Amino acid sequence: VYASYYLLLDRGSALAPVSAGLVGLTYFTAAAFRAGSARAFPVGLAVHLAGWMAQLVGHKVFEGRQPALLENLGQALLMAPHFVLIELCFNLGLRRGLEAEVEPLVRKRVAAFGEGKR
Repeated sequence: VYASYYLLLDRGSALAPVSAGLVGLTYFTAAAFRAGSARAFPVGLAVHLAGWMAQLVGHKVFEGRQPALLENLGQALLMAPHFVLIELCFNLGLRRGLEAEVEPLVRKRVAAFGEGKR
């Protein structure tokens, strides 16, 4: 679901992670079968839950506000990972045209958000 959605949003930035995700999915599926599926599910679930807990605590402690997960579940599950992907592309020097296009909009919204908190 994520792969299809991200490819529809932006093929340029989604192609590499989608490919890596498919390779990772294949590897971890094979590893789960080798380890025995009875052990793989609880371990995967524990890692997943630990990640969500870290996100909740990190947002509360370091940002002082609730994460998007608690405000808008759809945004948290679909757009937040895509946001991280796009930021990674920008930090790697990729997608400069897109960065130049959205950066003024981001600055404007961040300034408005800051004013709204006061």
